[in-house]
Amino acid sequence: MYKYKVVIIDDEPWILEGIFQTFAWEKYGFKVIKKLTSSIEGLDIILNEKPDVVFTDIRMPEISGIELMKLVRKEGLDTEFIIISGFDDFSYAQDALRQGAFDYHLKPIKANVAEKILGDLAKILEDKRADTLTKQFDELVEGEANIEEKLKKFGFKEESTYYQVIVAIGESASLEGDFISFPEGITPLKIKLSDNKYFYLIGTDCDIYKKIKLTIKENINVGISSLAKNLADLGKLFRQANQAAYNKFIYQKNGIYRYQEQNIEKINNIIEEIFLQVENKNYNGIEFILDSFPSVAEDNEMFINDIVYFWNQMVAHLNENLSDELQKIDLEFLEYENIIDRFEDIESLCQYLKDTFISLNQGAEIIEEGIDNKSFRAMIEYIEENYHKNLYLKDLANKFFFNHTYCCHLFKKFTDKTFSQYLTDLRMKKAKELLKDLSLSISEVANKAGYNDYYYFNKVFKKYYGITPYQHRKGIE
Repeated sequence: MYKYKVVIIDDEPWILEGIFQTFAWEKYGFKVIKKLTSSIEGLDIILNEKPDVVFTDIRMPEISGIELMKLVRKEGLDTEFIIISGFDDFSYAQDALRQGAFDYHLKPIKANVAEKILGDLAKILEDKRADTLTKQFDELVEGEANIEEKLKKFGFKEESTYYQVIVAIGESASLEGDFISFPEGITPLKIKLSDNKYFYLIGTDCDIYKKIKLTIKENINVGISSLAKNLADLGKLFRQANQAAYNKFIYQKNGIYRYQEQNIEKINNIIEEIFLQVENKNYNGIEFILDSFPSVAEDNEMFINDIVYFWNQMVAHLNENLSDELQKIDLEFLEYENIIDRFEDIESLCQYLKDTFISLNQGAEIIEEGIDNKSFRAMIEYIEENYHKNLYLKDLANKFFFNHTYCCHLFKKFTDKTFSQYLTDLRMKKAKELLKDLSLSISEVANKAGYNDYYYFNKVFKKYYGITPYQHRKGIE
């Protein structure tokens, strides 16, 4: 099965055939759809067939390879061009690359060079498709206008009583095959967002929560949205399913999770009880409530958004009660994705809050301890060597013998950043460096920078630098 279409153009038939025979097209997912000796005919084919790649001679009697590339660009096609020339003239190469050619090579091309060309092309085209897909998907889930038309680009034309979204997230490097079994008669739209994340849209006449099954039981979490009658709600359904897929944070097991409405009243009662204990300076009572919270959350079938609400309400209350010095601790309002990144599970989150209350109880004493700069430097060095792994501040604090809250203070004091900000900065800078290595696909860059979800990495990178990783690599500002 091929992925990419190729057109070859050279006015000399024997060279045309030589190029065709030299490259291992199928090995890298390419298929030559046309071999042409006429550049004018080639232009028509390119505009109609929209190939991914064009291999073309630079000097031809009708239209030169450079002029052909200009005409194609003028029509708005982002086809990759490999310019092949029999003239060892640096000005030709300069002109070709200036016009946006992927590469420039002299005839004849050797087999080992051909291998490298296709390998590099395959990675660039994979990145391009991923970037295009991400843009189209974002347009789909971030707006409410023309959803039906946008869905047609993905091949979805189904009209139904209700619509429901499913998000599947793998914990390993990738998900392969059909890992969700759907009821007979349901054919979902399936979109691969990254190697380990998939989006499904289905038309249905009832909730399919209890009707789908996982064909693999380990290292996969599935979130299911509520039902909606209108496709204009697609963005909301995606966010619901995406959040639900992270409910392992609470329940500590892989499986299928359905979106639930927030349990605000129960959360507010717990927060009121905690701060009643604060007023009474009953820190044993606070510890008991926080130790119990994971079980309470599970018993009350809480949802990741309940935990987000709980965290942000606790931060708001704590910021009103903490001393000026303790406000330097890593207490900031977070979205669910930030919470998943920062804490391993709900128990880690509760432990962090317990440590914070210990600091509140002890006041400045814990902050005034002598700071072992050598130990903190060792922790920073460890982070810089292991930024690509899952790093949690609780584990780092234990490894380097710091109190969790005290560790937060050190980050603010010596880096002027929270731990989360420091780690994101480091990963983004490393990602930017890794993007210079064209032998790596952007998905591989994401993994090496500490993100196993390409879709999330793309969002973080764009928020940080203002452009997508693909745009950065291509030099598109």
